[in-house]
Amino acid sequence: MVTAERPGARRSVAEWLSGDGAAWVRINAATTQDWPADVDALRGLPGLQGVMLAKSESGQQVRDTSDRLGAAVPVLALVESALGIEFAYDIASEAATLRLAFGSGDFRRDTGAGAEPDALAYARGRLVVASAAAGIAAPIDGPRSSTIATPGSRPWPSRGRWGCPGNSACTPRTPATSTAN
Repeated sequence: MVTAERPGARRSVAEWLSGDGAAWVRINAATTQDWPADVDALRGLPGLQGVMLAKSESGQQVRDTSDRLGAAVPVLALVESALGIEFAYDIASEAATLRLAFGSGDFRRDTGAGAEPDALAYARGRLVVASAAAGIAAPIDGPRSSTIATPGSRPWPSRGRWGCPGNSACTPRTPATSTAN
């Protein structure tokens, strides 16, 4: 989203969540200038079901988000960088963390990893192990749109093979395939 449009978008989301709306909301990374405005706009809204914290890289970022929003608001920590993968257990162990999610596209940009499933296996595995060790639900895998099989490539493996029960969806056509094996 264009930076200049973010204040209006926050107002629209806050109005909707203050009325009859109920939803989870993706918020900007805790390291950005937008994060304080995001959490302040959402604090105390009756329709807020939880937040997806972009580019989660430490347990402290989840704790700070929870402290500002209130402990009753769960955090889905979107892990999208090498640093986030390295601190996956710390992120998963925070009381407010409901679940981890893998941001495979940004992770690939951060690390230079390829789109093939094997190139992302280590990162996926770290999130699966961190989640299990922390006693939280298995992570949500990245969107299939970033790893759709192309002619000559190997087909997308079954979700269960990686220990992730489903995929995130980024495009209107993705939801139909995000839960298919």
